[in-house]
Amino acid sequence: METKIHLPNSIKQVLAKKLNPHESILYTQKSDLSIEKKFDDTYLIISQQNIYVITDGKIINQLPIKKIVKLKIDELFNHARLQAVSHQKTEITILYFTKTHAPQFRHLIRLVNQYLQDGQYKPHTFTASMITHCPRCHNPLPERGGICPLCLPRWSIMARLLSFLKPYQKISFLVLLSTTVMVISQLIPPYITKRIVDDVLTNSQHDQFIFWISAMFISGLVYFISSYFSGIYSSWLATKLVNDFRNLLYQKILHLKLNYFDRHSSGDLVSKIVDDTSEIQHFLLDGLPFLLINFVSLIIIAIILISIDPTLSLLVFLPVPFLVFGSSWFLNKLIPLFHYRGSIKDLIYTNLDETIGGIRVVKAFTQQDRHINEFTNQNNRYFANQYHIEKTFIGFRQVMFFIMQVGIVGVWYFASRRIMGQDHLTLGDLLAFVGYIWLFYGPLQWFTQILNWMTHALASAERMFTILDMTSETSPAESPTSPHITQGKIEFKQVRFSYEYGREAIKDISFTINPGEMIGLVGKSGGGKSTIINLINNFFDIDSGLILIDGHNIKEYPLAYLRHRIGVVMQEPFLFDVSIAENIRYGHPEASFDQIVQAAKAAWAHEFIVNKEKGYNTIIGEKGVRLSGGEKQRLSIARAILQNPPILILDEATSSVDVQTEKKIQQALEKLTQNRTTIAIAHRLSTLRHADRILYIEGGKIIESGSHSSLLRKKGKYHQLVNLQTKLNQSRPEIIS
Repeated sequence: METKIHLPNSIKQVLAKKLNPHESILYTQKSDLSIEKKFDDTYLIISQQNIYVITDGKIINQLPIKKIVKLKIDELFNHARLQAVSHQKTEITILYFTKTHAPQFRHLIRLVNQYLQDGQYKPHTFTASMITHCPRCHNPLPERGGICPLCLPRWSIMARLLSFLKPYQKISFLVLLSTTVMVISQLIPPYITKRIVDDVLTNSQHDQFIFWISAMFISGLVYFISSYFSGIYSSWLATKLVNDFRNLLYQKILHLKLNYFDRHSSGDLVSKIVDDTSEIQHFLLDGLPFLLINFVSLIIIAIILISIDPTLSLLVFLPVPFLVFGSSWFLNKLIPLFHYRGSIKDLIYTNLDETIGGIRVVKAFTQQDRHINEFTNQNNRYFANQYHIEKTFIGFRQVMFFIMQVGIVGVWYFASRRIMGQDHLTLGDLLAFVGYIWLFYGPLQWFTQILNWMTHALASAERMFTILDMTSETSPAESPTSPHITQGKIEFKQVRFSYEYGREAIKDISFTINPGEMIGLVGKSGGGKSTIINLINNFFDIDSGLILIDGHNIKEYPLAYLRHRIGVVMQEPFLFDVSIAENIRYGHPEASFDQIVQAAKAAWAHEFIVNKEKGYNTIIGEKGVRLSGGEKQRLSIARAILQNPPILILDEATSSVDVQTEKKIQQALEKLTQNRTTIAIAHRLSTLRHADRILYIEGGKIIESGSHSSLLRKKGKYHQLVNLQTKLNQSRPEIIS
């Protein structure tokens, strides 16, 4: 959708006076810094003839388009500047902006430069990934295109939480029924007290004594039974709902796009699955039943108090407005504190995960004190935040208790005077009134605690729903008409891709890999080699272009089928804390033991496996900690071999093995790659000598393409890389000696 940012009326008025009748606006973009590098709203307007920069309703910069060759971004320490390059190669600063706006400006200048080069206008498309601030409150969003936690309607979150009750309507009805019976039985004793005092003790109607005493006993028994079943039903329901939340959250996280995991730590995700759902469980188990019970009780008691004496009831209701409006104010103040606490907790989890997972590195570099200091600082921040929250709650609770106490004193004072003045108010009325006051004030007194639980739960629910509302990986459902991968032909057609909005990692790449062909990808780190294989697996959505496998767009294949037909040996092999056999059959769970052994032999892993005490049943520890780097890599290769895919991707598959093991693996791979499309990223260029073609990737583009021998004859980038590696290999014996 073509979109230009909203321009304030003051900016429009300035432009209306400046633009000529035939001059139309092509692009607009907003910056957050003035030309003096102070925080201010600055607008960039690009027309067919000029570039305008406007701040505070004034044009502070104007540059004719015809004098410009291109636009460029100069990234500085904590901000960046947009510059224009003239025909004389001079650089003219147009405006400044913080790095928050850098992705938008990068995307914009690519479009503008294309327009300057060939005159082709392409609209600046507006996507959610460009949104950095909440359009309502203008506060920074937790992440681009995310949901503002400060502007979410609280009651809609509560309604959404309760919508999960729909599959459990019967048990919900039982909770409601038992709770209603419990509330009614709780409200009977004060009325019985009134009848005993007024009828039995004052008016000497002794024949009713047993009846009212029995009624009080029965009401207590009913309260006991109904409260027991109410607690049982509500506990099951709350625990079941949280169980559903955890399952949903875990399923959702595993189906999120891969770039989400690049932006969030494992500690952050663990915090959401464990802590956030626990907060919700605490509220559903304790807070919500309490809220339900006492909401019903307050309404019934209010009616009873008014029926006994409307005047005294006003004194009882005095704290209610303070509680309602104070709670609303309170909630808005506390929500940011709870979100901040969640962020600190994420940091603590991440610190623990990294420190414990990398304990060997920590000890090897004797950095225990450093990590202790980091953890202590984070823990102290958590303490300060938690203390601030609790201190605020205590102050609010004590103010409310004092207001309630004033109401009680007022009731005793005015009621006692009326009784002494021979008013129609009886002693039984007063005792019943006082009994109901405590039933009325009791929930109000604890309402701040419920507010505490509710605030925790809503903050956690916001974080949880933020994940549940994210876009998952999408693919068509598998059906008889779904295309199949049989040959393994791969085609890239003018593919562009960006990890970060506006900064391209792959720039207009096109190439074809024929069935059974082995292609090597080489080049400097960060050039785009791993990105290409990630795109073949459809781990990320490309910005533009087309990726085909066997003539079909990869988007036409169901994800599970596509990835099952592509075997991958990662640069950093990841193994699970299960047996060696289970790790090998991970991608092919139904594989027999004989198939596992054959795959291990093909990867030259069988020999070291059988030398283990328990052989293929050996548990290898978290991330394969009980294996060497070469052993882990060979198991990873065996896992790919067992999958037997028509397309094989080797991402530095031999980077962690010694020379002897590498030769054995190369022999296995030569057989494995026969009649199989293979893409190999290799650190050791010698492993690519037999590749059909080698693509030299640099800066997201294909710089050179050809066989090993033809590229050497060209004496280009690949030739330089081979010579450099040859010299390094020759120098190693000298260094060792």
